[in-house]
Amino acid sequence: MQAARQWRRPVSERQVREAAQSRDLLAEGNTFFSNGNPSSAHEHNADSEGVGTISQYNLLGP
Repeated sequence: MQAARQWRRPVSERQVREAAQSRDLLAEGNTFFSNGNPSSAHEHNADSEGVGTISQYNLLGP
C-alpha cells in the first residue's frame, strides 16, 4: 500500500520573488566615494531594493 501524498498549492513566480526579497534593511552611517559613472544614471554603487529599507545618515561623496 502506498502512502498518501500531501497536496501542495502551486507557488507563483511572484511568491518566489517576494520570498527572496531583503527585509528590514538598515543602511546607516556609511560613506560612499567615487559612486559610479557621472555620465550615466544607471552606473552607481548605492542601490537597494527590498521591503522596509531605511537609508539614513549616509554621506555620498564625489
